Amino acid sequence: MSQPSQADIFAALQAQSSSSRKRPPTQLISDLPEGEDAKASLTNGQGTNVTKIHCFRQGCGCVILAPGVGQWISADSNLIPSEDGSPFPGSNASPDNQSAYWHITGSPMSFDNIGFSKPSELKSLSLNAPGNASGKKVKWLSCADCDLGPVGWSFEGGTEAWLAVERVRYGVKP
Repeated sequence: MSQPSQADIFAALQAQSSSSRKRPPTQLISDLPEGEDAKASLTNGQGTNVTKIHCFRQGCGCVILAPGVGQWISADSNLIPSEDGSPFPGSNASPDNQSAYWHITGSPMSFDNIGFSKPSELKSLSLNAPGNASGKKVKWLSCADCDLGPVGWSFEGGTEAWLAVERVRYGVKP
């Protein structure tokens, strides 16, 4: 019996990961009906997410966070660096210059799928960023399937992470 060639293995893997699988319907926070309160739509009475949180990229569909894991918080806006050509929207900071983030506690295993960068000193966070009192190097978060990011941050050796509400998609409630 002959072994499959490397090209055959690669073709099989490509076929499995092709976009033929059905993607769940998702929406951006900006897709919510006008006048609808985003926090009220996406959280329960305790401020915890009520839908799955997905990758920002329309065709990806990767589930980043299960319902009930993230806690909605407000913090300074523009904490995550933005680069030219970025697919992410500009910050929709409130008049008091605050933006919303999902706060995830426990461990990296709290996520369904997430990628972590190597600890970085080059792009640092504002001193006002949640969790930054630790003085540790920042680790940027990205989609584990397509590497789109940064969608949030954590710190080297830390057990907490933060996702920008505007840099992810949300499962559509049935």
